[in-house]
Amino acid sequence: MTECIREGILEEFLRKNRAEVIRMSILFDFDEEKYMRMMREEYREEYREKGREEGRKEGREEGKREGIGEIVNHMFEENRTPDEVSKLTGQPIDYVRELHEEYISRIHKEEKVLY
Repeated sequence: MTECIREGILEEFLRKNRAEVIRMSILFDFDEEKYMRMMREEYREEYREKGREEGRKEGREEGKREGIGEIVNHMFEENRTPDEVSKLTGQPIDYVRELHEEYISRIHKEEKVLY
């Protein structure tokens, strides 16, 4: 715009309406493709981070389940009943029974391998 004024192109109009011309030129220079690329990248990064957060949460939960499973198995090795284990660990009895069945199944498989 300054160049146009200096060269006398629409000089009077540009001087009189400078602020409006600037606002209009900003709108005119809007690059929709560039804007859409920026928005896609922003959303991509946002969802990438959400995915990471979900993955970390799932990993923590899986680790917690594995840790509880190990504790429960040690209790079974000490001949604790599923009811005792449930009370001591605070885990639901159905979950402890499921772990107990897995434990018994694994013990039987290990015994077959040994003989």
